[in-house]
Amino acid sequence: LFEHCQTVRCRAECSVSISYFGIFLLLGPTSSPLNLKTLVNPDSPEDSFVVVWGPTPSPGVNGPVVEYHVEYRQENGSKPDSWTRVAVNGSSLNVSLTSLGVYKLYLLRIRVVNSEGVGPWSDEYRALTGELRKTVWDMFHSYVVLLFFVVTQL
Repeated sequence: LFEHCQTVRCRAECSVSISYFGIFLLLGPTSSPLNLKTLVNPDSPEDSFVVVWGPTPSPGVNGPVVEYHVEYRQENGSKPDSWTRVAVNGSSLNVSLTSLGVYKLYLLRIRVVNSEGVGPWSDEYRALTGELRKTVWDMFHSYVVLLFFVVTQL
C-alpha cells in the first residue's frame, strides 16, 4: 500500500514547542480492476488470447482512468521480474495478446493508471495458449454434433 503513497512532512510551531509529523497522502487509484480473465476464439491463432477485465470498484477515485497496464510472462522459463507490459487506453476493458508461445502457460496482471499515479497490481491470473483450449473446443463441438444426431434420430 505504501508504494502508492506520498509522504508530506509538516512543521507546527507555537510559542511552547515545535512539532514535526508526517502525513501519508494516497495518490492514484486505490484498487486494481476486477474480474481479470481471458477469452479464446477457437478460430484465432493458437498463440493468442484476449484479456478482459471489469472496472475498478471505485473508478473515479483520484481522477478518471487514463490507461491500464497489462503485464504478462510465461509461468515457467522466464525470470520472475521479466514482465512484458502493454498500455491500454482507459476507455477499453480488453486487449488482444498475440505472438505468444503455443501450448504455454502465462501469468497476467493488471493495474489502473490515472493522472495522479498508478494503482496496485491485481492478483496474478493464469492463461494457457494452444492445445488445451483447442481440445475443449473440439470436445464441445463433438458434444453438439452428438446431441444433434440424437435429436434427429428421435
